[in-house]
Amino acid sequence: MGDLLFYLLKSGCYLIIFYLLFKLLMSGTTFFRFNRVTILAGDHRMYVSSPLIEFTTQEETFLTVPLQTIQGIFVEQADGIFGDTMFWVRPQVDETGNMQAINWCPIALGYVYLAGGLFVLCRILLSFYRMFQLIRNGKRRSYGKYKLIVVSEPISSFCWGKYIVVSVSDYSQQSTDGILLHETMHLRYRHTLDLLCMQCLLILYWFNPAIWLLKRELQEVHEFEADNGVLNTGIDATRYQLLLVKKAVGTRLYSMANSFNHSKLKKRITMMLKERTNRWARLKLLFVVPVMGGTLYAFAQPEVKEDLGLK
Repeated sequence: MGDLLFYLLKSGCYLIIFYLLFKLLMSGTTFFRFNRVTILAGDHRMYVSSPLIEFTTQEETFLTVPLQTIQGIFVEQADGIFGDTMFWVRPQVDETGNMQAINWCPIALGYVYLAGGLFVLCRILLSFYRMFQLIRNGKRRSYGKYKLIVVSEPISSFCWGKYIVVSVSDYSQQSTDGILLHETMHLRYRHTLDLLCMQCLLILYWFNPAIWLLKRELQEVHEFEADNGVLNTGIDATRYQLLLVKKAVGTRLYSMANSFNHSKLKKRITMMLKERTNRWARLKLLFVVPVMGGTLYAFAQPEVKEDLGLK
């Protein structure tokens, strides 16, 4: 349990650094697919894998003493208290047989973390349940290789997996083609898989605001990519933008799904009118290398020199 808490602390720091770098270097560019891969693959390696890599230095860094203190609290005390399990506390006895005072700080943090993860998981499962109840009770139509679900509730259109869900009012209007084309692009680009991966990370890192901000960045990239796919089909850009304005007011009920009304309208229209970002701008991500190296060095552990007792 203690090792898990210390790992989450370190990986949380990597996560914050990654979000700041992505926001500074790549947010707002037209590299939609590239940005998706960066968020889902690049950050995974940075804040999930990097904390598992142990580096040593010959001298202490400015984080050495704080990290050793925190590690002592989390790993040594927590593991001694919890023993081989993470769900109940066992009493500690010193060499004289007396009961030792228990430091409840790591214990409380462990239970708070587990409770928060369970709460987020329940919210996700509830969102799933509400969404599939809506899909099951709606009227089914065929729409190419996808399933079109028409519901009576006044909802904002969304898609999930192979389903596209629209309200009766949207389905009966002439603007339906633009809506369905937008949702089809979400399914064609497999945005559902991205959201599933992000939801899993939310359960693990629910306590870190950076993961929630990265989720918002990912959903905005999804909307930008879907809008770009719609315009590439040859649809009139002005007519499509007017449709966005018309559908700007709505209620987003299903956080798990790609919603037609998800992103801020101004950002989406601005991105549609924006010139393509120069392809060499991807090289800005090389800036991550020295930052990552500096972070790994800051978290490095000093070498322990053994005294062999040689005379």
